[in-house]
Amino acid sequence: MPRLASSRTVSTSTESSAPAAETPAGDGDDGASVTGGDGRVAARSRLATAFAAIFGAVSGAVSGRASRYFAGPGWQRTKRSADWVMLVVVVGALGWTLCSSVFLGTRAVSNRGIAVVHLGGQPEVQIMPVGGAAPRYEVLPSQVLTGSQTAQVSISIANDSPDGIVITPGTLTGPYLAGAVGLRPDNGTGYILGNGTIHFVGTVTVSCDAAAAVARALVHGGSAEQQQQPTAIAFELRDTNKVMHKAYLVIDTTAAALQGRVCTR
Repeated sequence: MPRLASSRTVSTSTESSAPAAETPAGDGDDGASVTGGDGRVAARSRLATAFAAIFGAVSGAVSGRASRYFAGPGWQRTKRSADWVMLVVVVGALGWTLCSSVFLGTRAVSNRGIAVVHLGGQPEVQIMPVGGAAPRYEVLPSQVLTGSQTAQVSISIANDSPDGIVITPGTLTGPYLAGAVGLRPDNGTGYILGNGTIHFVGTVTVSCDAAAAVARALVHGGSAEQQQQPTAIAFELRDTNKVMHKAYLVIDTTAAALQGRVCTR
């Protein structure tokens, strides 16, 4: 009997101890999971703290060095050198601008003093019968005229100046003319725009008997003898600075362009 009781006691002890052993097992797993999560958070916190400390240390070191450099004599020397360089650059730029302005202004003033003209137009000289008829030479001339012939002439004058100029009435001279011929600007004022053109107009009288050789050369071909006296216009012109200039434009030295054409038809 005592053995059976002992056997029951052992059996009872075994059954009652099994649940007790199982319960701590579950509690042990949950504790391990919580402990692991807290460890990772702590590790990340320590890493962030370490990075912040390193960054702070580096920043402090750099800031300290920069502060010492800017407060030291080396930075003062560098700053003075930079200030001098900047001053030289600014003064140089201002000087260059001033010189360029003076140069451009001087060139503009010089341009305003330019007064250059030349015979212009195609043709340079037009011959018209007295009375305002159409210009001659729609066809080649075929007849040589004799005696004294009178005609109106129009001579083109072109302005090569960049600014406007004013030309005064001029004088036409040349061989076979009855005398010097007064010419006047066709616009009444004599003002010519920059790169513009106007005409001198007047009435000429030519001794065609004296100019017969020139007229025959135009009608029958060949070349007339060159004259010693050129056919030319003399006049004065005023530039934008109101300075007067003398002008002398040669039409030709053969008397063909004007006298020969007056003496042919």
